[in-house]
Amino acid sequence: MLENQPNFVLRNEHNQVKEKFQISCEAQNNKAVIRIEGYISGWDNIAQRFKSSVDDLVSKGIVDLEIYINSQGGSVFEANEIANVLNKFTGNKIATLGALCASAATYIATKCDKIIAATNTQYMIHKPMAVVDGNADQIEARLKLLRNLQADYAAAYSKKTGLSVKEINDLWKEDFWMNAQEAKDKKFIDEVDGETTAALTPDQIQEIKALGYKHIPELTATANLNPQNNTIMKDLLITLLALSATSSEAQIVAQVDALKAKAAKAEELQKQLDTERAASKKAEIKAVLDAAENSKQITAAQRTYYEKQLAADFDATKAHIESLPKVVALSTVTNTGTGTTGEDRSKWTYADYQDKDPMALAKMADEDEAKFKALFKAHYGKEC
Repeated sequence: MLENQPNFVLRNEHNQVKEKFQISCEAQNNKAVIRIEGYISGWDNIAQRFKSSVDDLVSKGIVDLEIYINSQGGSVFEANEIANVLNKFTGNKIATLGALCASAATYIATKCDKIIAATNTQYMIHKPMAVVDGNADQIEARLKLLRNLQADYAAAYSKKTGLSVKEINDLWKEDFWMNAQEAKDKKFIDEVDGETTAALTPDQIQEIKALGYKHIPELTATANLNPQNNTIMKDLLITLLALSATSSEAQIVAQVDALKAKAAKAEELQKQLDTERAASKKAEIKAVLDAAENSKQITAAQRTYYEKQLAADFDATKAHIESLPKVVALSTVTNTGTGTTGEDRSKWTYADYQDKDPMALAKMADEDEAKFKALFKAHYGKEC
């Protein structure tokens, strides 16, 4: 909307319900973080301070920008001036939208490289509007200015969306509202954050309706932002994060982000450690099996069985494998697996097999697993 210009009168009988304009600028994680909220007006009162903050960040080498916009619009001239200031950041510019981005606020958003909306964001464009008075020459001059502004806005939307200026003019003959998905489909925004719902209070809904926009969609309050509840939550966060009692909201958010980054790093390191441990255990098991197979303590057919046992109980299974007989010269073999002639083996224990016929014990592990496990458990006091 055009406002505060000679011979331009913005008539809005609901001015008293406009949400106060707020704009802030600070550095976080080597980026400029700017928040724009409320009805864009009163720029003259804050312009110098805001420009100084931006110039200070730019002088320190900060080039990237993250901007949050939750605004019903306001003065075209003031929105243009804000956009001009934001152009001082020459790096990557990302805009995140709250529940509403309308009118002049959308012009600011178009100056960003990427625009991300919440699931319930409402996005509205319309032609710049004004009530003009004065003589014929004054009206003609102001009308030319209004047309220039309209052309500038249409060009900005066309550049952002890829739509032609004619297509833009067809869209905004009246207030043109889009929900987040519609705005994305028409490329006014680049992404919808499916996990984020922007806060919208009943008072804010009333303020939007009071502006007199046409075809306003049905808006639903998403949060009861009771100031007392906010204070309690802020105090709780300050306590949990061990911050100073005077910490700002931005400092709290920065600390939360830092903790998230640390948690993500810790999770990544834990995954690496788990992978290394698994690889180390696998190498250990392979070494035991290779040694046992090379010394003929186990056969290739038994390898899979012992691999599972080593994975379940490495120490006990390794001890068992190491107790198995190794290949010796045939001339030294006095017991070929038949045992003492006529000897009753029905009462032999695991130790008996180890002492008297270890080759029979190895054969039992391969051919009679149930019996072998029973003897093993009786001897070691645990499952093999």
